[in-house]
Amino acid sequence: MAKLILLIITFPIWFPIITVTSVVILAFSLVVSLAGFAVTAAAAALGIAGVLAFIIFIGAIGNSVASGLMGLGGGCILLGLGLMVGTIGVNLCIKLFPWLISVVRRIFTKPFHRSTSQTRDLAYNTAYSPNSYDYDGSQDIRDVQIASREER
Repeated sequence: MAKLILLIITFPIWFPIITVTSVVILAFSLVVSLAGFAVTAAAAALGIAGVLAFIIFIGAIGNSVASGLMGLGGGCILLGLGLMVGTIGVNLCIKLFPWLISVVRRIFTKPFHRSTSQTRDLAYNTAYSPNSYDYDGSQDIRDVQIASREER
């Protein structure tokens, strides 16, 4: 009861802090995700440019062999850069997004978690209460074992 009253009284202090923090985290997440999408889009553009340059300069070999081969090499370089940047971008997104989601989840759920000893005691008292029965109505074997240990 005292904690609830304390929360109500200190509402003007902690509510703006939580709001600003969540907005900053949301903005950071948005920037990171947009950067990931931008890298992926740049990689796709490089790959498409490489394929188009390769196709265009195949026809240019007929005019000048040196120019055509130089264009084919440039197309291969663009395609290779696109594949490299795309691979790096996808790997970065695969590693960064789950980490970012876990950080945001941890920040927002931390105030609502109990300490581990409270959680363990609550789970023990709930699971091993004398009135805990299985779905079919029979008493759980763990309860029988606990009761037999207590009788000893």
